[in-house]
Amino acid sequence: MNGQIADHHGASPQDARHLPLTKGQRLAQDAAEAAEVRRYQTHPDVVALRVERVRVQVDRLCWAGISLGLAFTMANVQWFAAAGSAGWSLPWFSAWLLDPTVSLVLLAILRAEQVTARYQVRTGSWVRTAKWLALAATYVMNTWSSYSAGTLAGVVLHSVPPLIVFAAARRSPICATSSPTR
Repeated sequence: MNGQIADHHGASPQDARHLPLTKGQRLAQDAAEAAEVRRYQTHPDVVALRVERVRVQVDRLCWAGISLGLAFTMANVQWFAAAGSAGWSLPWFSAWLLDPTVSLVLLAILRAEQVTARYQVRTGSWVRTAKWLALAATYVMNTWSSYSAGTLAGVVLHSVPPLIVFAAARRSPICATSSPTR
C-alpha cells in the first residue's frame, strides 16, 4: 500500500471516509452515544430539572382539585346559609357569599403555607388554626343537610369533595417543597 496505513478492510485513510461503517463500528458509535446520554440523564442537575417539572405538574393538579372541590361545596353551603329564604331575596343572595368567603381565606392560607414551606419557614399556630377552622366549617356546612335528613348516600356524596380538599390541603405545602424529607 505504498507506506499508507491500511484501515477499514484494507482501504487507505482517505478512502475509508467514503466507505460505510461496519456493524461493529456502528455499534461502538451507538454505545458511545448511549454512554453520553446516560451521563447527562443521571447528572444531578438534569435529575433535579425532571423532578421540578413533575412537582409543577403535581402542584397544578393539587390546586385544580382543591379549587374544584371547593366549587362543588358552594351550592350546599349556600343552601345551608340561606336556611329556607325565598329565592332571589337578599338573604338568599347573601348566602352565596359565605362559601367564597371561607374558600378564599382557605386558599390564601394554603398558598401562604406552600410558599413558606418551600423556603422552610414555619407558619404560626394561628395560621394552622384558621386553616382547620375553614376546612371544618366547609365540611359541616356542606354535609349538614344530609346529616339532618339521615341520608347516608348524601353524607358520603357531600363528604367526598371536602375530604379530598382536606387531604390536598394537608399535602399541598409538602408538594411545594423541593426537599424530599418534608
